[in-house]
Amino acid sequence: MRTENIKVWDLFIRCFHWSLAGLFVIAYLTAEEIEWLHVWSGYGILMLVGLRLIWGLIGSHHARFINFIKPPKAAFTYIGGLLRGTAPRCLGHNAAGSWMVILLLTSLTLTGASGLLHYGEMGKGPVAADTAQSNTSETLARSDEHSDHDEGVWYELHELFANLSLTLVLVHIAGVMASSLAHRENLARAMITGKKRAPKND
Repeated sequence: MRTENIKVWDLFIRCFHWSLAGLFVIAYLTAEEIEWLHVWSGYGILMLVGLRLIWGLIGSHHARFINFIKPPKAAFTYIGGLLRGTAPRCLGHNAAGSWMVILLLTSLTLTGASGLLHYGEMGKGPVAADTAQSNTSETLARSDEHSDHDEGVWYELHELFANLSLTLVLVHIAGVMASSLAHRENLARAMITGKKRAPKND
């Protein structure tokens, strides 16, 4: 019997997902090695996050936040069901996945914002003038009190949020694998083709 597939993820969502994944890998791996590539990857991530926020308001049915964001309790209920093998299959984002979307978008925004401010402290980037000017006197005052390894608060926050984002990405991958096994469908492939198995008519 032939299984019917239906379109779930639109072209923007699919391009956004894989572009964001690629840029995050590049940004993370080049953090201490290739500054220009790291910085431009960060710009790209912030741009993609901004576009996703807009698409979450005006995009296709399964892309809109209002259609997939569930209460936190629903996310924990889904995770519990996944562990027991009773989690319901969802055509779009499941309850846990919906919160992973929010957490990742938030963490990546904070990573990018702190990176911009750190870059500004170095006298570079679009916020260089404001950031550098506001920190000049403070930097001079404490320059003799800190070692060369003290990169400043924005550097520390940027590193913190980058590692948090990496942790969320790894949890996301584990969740995708668990849901794929539980519902017997390849969720990663669905994010490439945009199609998923149509729900059964009970």
